[in-house]
Amino acid sequence: MRELLDFVLGLYHFQTTEMLSRYICQQLPGLVASENVAIGQHDGKRRILTSMVARHMLTAAPLMPELNESGVTSTHPFWDTIFDQDRPVVSVTDVMARKEWLSNPFYSEVFKPDGIEGHLKMEVFGTPDQFTTLNILRTRPTFTSDEMELLSLLYPHFTQAYMNTHMLERAGLVTEPASDCWMIPIDTRGRVTGGDQFLLPQLGDVRRNLPELVQCWVADRITRLEQGRLETQLKPYMLKVADSVWTFTLHRDESGQDPYILSIRRACESRKRPQLSLREAEVIDWVAAGKSNEEISEILKVSLNTVKTHLKRSFIKLGVENRTAAVAAWKLNLMSPSTVSVSPPSKTTSE
Repeated sequence: MRELLDFVLGLYHFQTTEMLSRYICQQLPGLVASENVAIGQHDGKRRILTSMVARHMLTAAPLMPELNESGVTSTHPFWDTIFDQDRPVVSVTDVMARKEWLSNPFYSEVFKPDGIEGHLKMEVFGTPDQFTTLNILRTRPTFTSDEMELLSLLYPHFTQAYMNTHMLERAGLVTEPASDCWMIPIDTRGRVTGGDQFLLPQLGDVRRNLPELVQCWVADRITRLEQGRLETQLKPYMLKVADSVWTFTLHRDESGQDPYILSIRRACESRKRPQLSLREAEVIDWVAAGKSNEEISEILKVSLNTVKTHLKRSFIKLGVENRTAAVAAWKLNLMSPSTVSVSPPSKTTSE
């Protein structure tokens, strides 16, 4: 019971929508056993998936633009249950026989490569045209009545939490850690529209126009998003001005108020970078050296579970989801004097 209460409390932290999504993806499997949890953004008119945050990114994620275009995404049976007030929490086995599901094109292309059979979802924010879903994915095809009841109890907390973060972001009251953040409404032609607008230091008055380079980048991002590409595949635009680094990221506005929202974040180059413990850094450095978890376990004379625990903590601290990204993020951190660097040692240290 305490674990459940702690989880619900975490939903109401003062945080961004992305931070909330990552929190859910990391913590919910502790309450409902699952191999993966994913938060998806959807275009209900075109029946496509537009972006995703996941505990483990799906193998088929890079293929999503093609799957959207081919119509495979629209074959998922959940499209016919959007915002069903009688069934806010729905398992795929509630709407389709298992044999039929296993022959469904969406299952074959998206879930089968990862061995996923069980799929449960709930719409947690938005409108039928643009909405956010919370998805629980696992190898077991069904969910128990107790699990369904628990998720039904959590459902109003999920919806309220996403409503809270959206309002905080639009009001400019919440930012990513160690950065300033602004949310600018953008139309389909890449122009700044109504709503809250800001005079950004060093960038000029964006109430009239975005910087020319940013305008060109926004136009290109809108073209790609209109083609059905996932936001997770679109790299943000980085602009260095004086001692600040500005990061521009284009999102669909899931509230339906504006076509797009441009988030603008400013961070000082001297900001503190994530800290890893000596052993966590040691494990990441061995990963960078091409060693497997089993090999690292033998080298460091610790259990395999200990290695996995160090990696998991490192992923969270570095804000990444896989080994390759962790190595890349750690190499960037080595450039900061505030970060402890530990190269693969010739002799192991004590645990």
